[in-house]
Amino acid sequence: MPKTISECYTHIVFSTKNRRPVIEPSIQKSLYSYIAGICSNQKCHLITIGGIQDHIHLLCQISNTSSVSSLVKHVKVNSTLWLKSKGSEYRAFQWQRGYASFSVSKKDLKKLTTYIENQQAHHAKVTFQTEYLRFLQEYSVDYVEPYIWD
Repeated sequence: MPKTISECYTHIVFSTKNRRPVIEPSIQKSLYSYIAGICSNQKCHLITIGGIQDHIHLLCQISNTSSVSSLVKHVKVNSTLWLKSKGSEYRAFQWQRGYASFSVSKKDLKKLTTYIENQQAHHAKVTFQTEYLRFLQEYSVDYVEPYIWD
């Protein structure tokens, strides 16, 4: 083939270190805009982003020149540096080491976009841990529960 064609969508989830609720609503919009810029610089299209104080969700179209691991690394490193510059309350900020990434069908993008954009309402009823276990089960991911929380 003379041209590379790629249409890969991924749902990425990761939390703050020890799931500490440090991403205040007052900085979320700016953080999400900054992360959108990082995605763009990595040639990945951020469809939507959302979360609450202890974790975020990204729905991205991954470019044919990038990988999920590379994208997440750039997002975490650069957003950490950016957040640390935003005040003394963020100087010790860290993301958790790992992340989850799930492939998404194009037909499911609208439903998942709505879900991600409504994280505040969703987490008024469901904890991050319950949500995360549901994703692992929904995507048939084998896991040993005590090890996923380290």
